[in-house]
Amino acid sequence: MKSSVIGVLFACLMLVAGNARAEHKLLVTEVLDAGQIEAEATFEYLHLEQDFDANFPVAEDERTLNAQETFYSLGVGIGHDLEVSVEIPYVIFEKEKIEETEEVDGFGDLAIEGKYRVFEEEHMPFTLTAGLGVKFDTAGEDDAGTGTTDISPFLAVSKELAEHVEGYAVYRAVLVNHDGSDEHSLTFGVEAELNETLTLDVALRAAHNTSEDEVSSFQTYGIEAAAYVQVARNLYLIPFAGVERSTSIDLEEGPLEIDIDPANLYRAGLSVYYLY
Repeated sequence: MKSSVIGVLFACLMLVAGNARAEHKLLVTEVLDAGQIEAEATFEYLHLEQDFDANFPVAEDERTLNAQETFYSLGVGIGHDLEVSVEIPYVIFEKEKIEETEEVDGFGDLAIEGKYRVFEEEHMPFTLTAGLGVKFDTAGEDDAGTGTTDISPFLAVSKELAEHVEGYAVYRAVLVNHDGSDEHSLTFGVEAELNETLTLDVALRAAHNTSEDEVSSFQTYGIEAAAYVQVARNLYLIPFAGVERSTSIDLEEGPLEIDIDPANLYRAGLSVYYLY
């Protein structure tokens, strides 16, 4: 029974940790032209510490997580304002400790996403792009998958605020099968090109995660900053860092009750991005 509770705690942690990586160098509303290809490799480090209170005796009332992950993606412009991309993560190591240390590594689930530019700012007050992503349940039992298939529609808008300054907003839903917790998030950001080699991006994100089974709904709020550094023609290094804070979570499984305190999740990493 206790191990299943720990498993639910781990699932909640993954929900808090999801989907806050830096955007591609192309603004989220932009779409590759026909024949253009973008490739990106990302390394990310995550750290979390969290306290919890339970109505059953445990040796520890704190949980910690340290993880190193990589992400690999490839996008292709197929014309008519349409782009398709594919991404797969690889977990170098992920160590979670509650009473015992649990380790996870290996490939994660394969994800595919398409996006379509509905209209551009040249003809309308802003640029609007719509997209749909699917994360398949492809990872094996010994790898680092989530065990679910996720459907992820999104809408993104952007507008030029000043010369070389773009504001953008993104609404994204992550709809999870097997009665998992769905996520609905809003991101607001500003991208400022300081010169030909350096662009800064700062984004605020808020998300609501619905309740699932014995786990209550909760919210996360975060901020992330990234710098796009052009080191050669169409080749960028993108260092990024951010922090997310979750609200408290209530978990009940039969007679077991656990109150999970709010926690901060810290992340930092580096992407290598190439457009050709």
